[in-house]
Amino acid sequence: MTAPSSMYEYTVRKLGTMSDDQLKQIEVALEKAFAEDQYTAVVTSRDREFYGTFFGSIIIAGLLGGEVYVAEDVDKTIVGVAAWYGPGRALYDSLDQQEKSLSILMQRFSHELSQWWVTDFLPKYNEFTAKALGEGQKLASWHLQALGVDPKFQRKGIARALVNIMKEKAAKEETPLCVECSVDINVGIYERLGFEVKGQTTLVGIPGTGEFPLWIMWQDIPKAA
Repeated sequence: MTAPSSMYEYTVRKLGTMSDDQLKQIEVALEKAFAEDQYTAVVTSRDREFYGTFFGSIIIAGLLGGEVYVAEDVDKTIVGVAAWYGPGRALYDSLDQQEKSLSILMQRFSHELSQWWVTDFLPKYNEFTAKALGEGQKLASWHLQALGVDPKFQRKGIARALVNIMKEKAAKEETPLCVECSVDINVGIYERLGFEVKGQTTLVGIPGTGEFPLWIMWQDIPKAA
């Protein structure tokens, strides 16, 4: 999929294998996209040195257990990315994701932060989504685990393209979509992309890091004609 604009072109494609350079490009794009994001700050204990590792962990896990799509500019630099998990799959749900992604992230974190992830954050996150959607509903959908676009390339249709490419796939499967969102402005963006809010909560980080809101959103996808 190629989308021209008055200033540049970008191409959206499914990422198969990923080189170290591509991983770094993705980490940089996501670090920029979420530089002021409260959720990212809290889950990394407000240490920006962890941002790249955190986002890299999600993308590595996405390649192992789901599907990753990237938007590249004319120079083949990755400026946007989306990680999706299909029906029956979830972030860190398999041994390979845990060994090659989650464990590396936990080793970088302090003991206090890693314990919060395992005993507080992930259990409450999963409990919230199950309660908001209904038990098993999230696993019956295509779940958007992460989507970010370098701020220099925002408002140019890239986020929409990264969602629409999965809408087309989901329509063939008659599978709904869901996404969590931690910024109220982004809630409006996802609503314009066809999602509706199904629940909202607030999660608290380790002492001194604060809290963040979390919305979960859903979209039923009609069968392709």
